[in-house]
Amino acid sequence: MELQNLPDKKVLELCAQYGAAALEARRKFLGLLPEVNRRGLWRRKGYGSIFEFAAKMAGVSEEQVRNVLNLERKFAVLPQLRKALVSGRVSVNKLIRVAAVVTPENEDFWAKKVEILSQNAVATLVRDMKQAGMELRAQPVSQEKHKFVKLPEGVADKLEKLAAKGLDIGQLLEEFLDKREAELAQAETKLQEKMELEIRDRSRHLPVEVKRLLLRRHGDKCAVEGCRKPAEQVHHLRPWARGGGQEPDNLKPLCRGHHELAHAGSGARAAGGGTAGSGLQCGPAR
Repeated sequence: MELQNLPDKKVLELCAQYGAAALEARRKFLGLLPEVNRRGLWRRKGYGSIFEFAAKMAGVSEEQVRNVLNLERKFAVLPQLRKALVSGRVSVNKLIRVAAVVTPENEDFWAKKVEILSQNAVATLVRDMKQAGMELRAQPVSQEKHKFVKLPEGVADKLEKLAAKGLDIGQLLEEFLDKREAELAQAETKLQEKMELEIRDRSRHLPVEVKRLLLRRHGDKCAVEGCRKPAEQVHHLRPWARGGGQEPDNLKPLCRGHHELAHAGSGARAAGGGTAGSGLQCGPAR
């Protein structure tokens, strides 16, 4: 059948098929470069360097070649990751992200993660692990660490006037935060009661009221502490397949990376202490 006569679905299927094959072939080509360089095979074929060889054979940039050669040296004492590189099973971009944190002691952990996680999730997990390491090495918290966030000028003026009158600003702010938590808890309770009364059939659609409450409680950033990425997806602490619903206390807005980590069983932090199985039903945060 002529290409122009193929339906849209078939054309897209072919694009996905050929694209996946091209990516796999490219990974395998990159994995061969350390051996090609070691044997000087590029010289036998008349090329001026390994970089020229890679560029003309497969359109690979000089930076990519350097990354592969550096990784192969780095992984000399890391057999699992070296095998993943030279076999082309794992992309160079994933391996670059774990190179800074992998050691012979934790190689098994990272070798498994790069096999099952996306590049975005690997980068998120590396960042979380680095942050956790820095927290462990940190000195005892000093008062200077708790610098107050920058306030709008009008709000700062009001607080200064209240302080000048002898009022305890810390106590006022604490009372405000306690009141906010109480109001949110009350709103969540009312919303859950409303959902139990009005929603007879379990729906995968996230009600507008729930979206608004999640935004009010968590803001528009990922709910994982320390993550400043936008919340793009809603994570169910108790999976849909196990009876979890759209109740606010079962939901956490997460960035894509932490959402994938929660699904993969690496996201206890992201899921607020829980992880999810493959049957989890989640959707956009807004």
